[in-house]
Amino acid sequence: MTAQEKVQHLDDGYFDWEPESGEAPQPEPMNLIFAKVMEILTYVGMIVMVVFGAAYLFGIKPFIHPSVVVSNWHLEADKFWTLIKGHPIRGYYFFKHLNTMDCLSLLGISTLAIAPFVSMLFSFFKADKTYKIFFLIVMAIFMFAILKPILLTNLGGGH
Repeated sequence: MTAQEKVQHLDDGYFDWEPESGEAPQPEPMNLIFAKVMEILTYVGMIVMVVFGAAYLFGIKPFIHPSVVVSNWHLEADKFWTLIKGHPIRGYYFFKHLNTMDCLSLLGISTLAIAPFVSMLFSFFKADKTYKIFFLIVMAIFMFAILKPILLTNLGGGH
């Protein structure tokens, strides 16, 4: 048997597989829920990020004016915040300034970042035992990543 015949033999039927019933395989409800929640949160996060980001770039009620950001972009984060706001900023500072467009844009980015966690949480209840264990482990890792800035900066802090 030549190499080409071996490949053809291995390939026979592999890519042409169809279920005996003639129906295409259906995803599990857990996967459908995960995908739908991810889709919805992705749209929400992108819309919030783009709308408020555009408003920020047009100079509508910024926390820090775009020209100031650009002119000081070369600085390290602590030096940047000390120069701009008079003190370093840590954690989720933008939650305290949701009346400004740049901070509202960060809310959209946060929505995108937390979307996998929320999707796992929603699909957890439709998952079988093995997936529930996996989801619990991954969700615990997400929670640690989410809470770390808060715990390391004296509860969200800075200024």
